[in-house]
Amino acid sequence: MKLSTDGLTFIQNMESWRSKPYQDEGGKWTVGYGHLVPANLLPNYMRRALTKDEGRQLLASDVDIAETLVAKLLPEHTLDQAQYDAVVSFVFNVGGYAFSQSAMRRLLQSGHLSDAAKQFDRWVFVKKVKSTGLVKRRRAERLLFETGQYTRAY
Repeated sequence: MKLSTDGLTFIQNMESWRSKPYQDEGGKWTVGYGHLVPANLLPNYMRRALTKDEGRQLLASDVDIAETLVAKLLPEHTLDQAQYDAVVSFVFNVGGYAFSQSAMRRLLQSGHLSDAAKQFDRWVFVKKVKSTGLVKRRRAERLLFETGQYTRAY
């Protein structure tokens, strides 16, 4: 399965656009559509603004990584397109390691989709502080997972 066009737009809307690097709520340097900038490359990204085309290329690459992780961690579980898109958005945001260790992954693997959907609500903290932005994002991801409704969180 591949991320749908609606799923890609969903992630873009969740991430917004930034042409210059900035520190996210967790203090990580980010640019484009939520692309994490490796520390050794930060000086390169600081020299000039990223174009939207470059941002879309980085997003496509980052989405490929998230999709590869979902395929590896949920190889035999069948999700519908909206559920898959919601999980890829989640993995894109929290990272593969966090997802691999999560109750959500275990519940998805065991086919407990309703219980897995409830797990979105737990992932709303940055450094132990509840993030309004993550609350909105997780609400939108859960809605997508449960109903197939692609909404914008903000």
